[in-house]
Amino acid sequence: MKKSIVVFGANGFIGTNLARYVVNNNLTSKNIETKRFQESIKDFKVGKDVLSGKMVDLKGQFTLEAQSVLVLELE
Repeated sequence: MKKSIVVFGANGFIGTNLARYVVNNNLTSKNIETKRFQESIKDFKVGKDVLSGKMVDLKGQFTLEAQSVLVLELE
């Protein structure tokens, strides 16, 4: 049986901006509660998805699609 994993971790920098990644290894989409990652997010309010250019609000929660990766440039 495949283990379900959601990971939020440091990825370094994009230029001079801080970046974080989120991985959802589940077979279903997951709501990600950002409060859980506050130490990593710090005072950043939004993140820009570097692949799509969409903005992700980091003050509440967001949905991450099944078996996907989200790379955020924190702003």
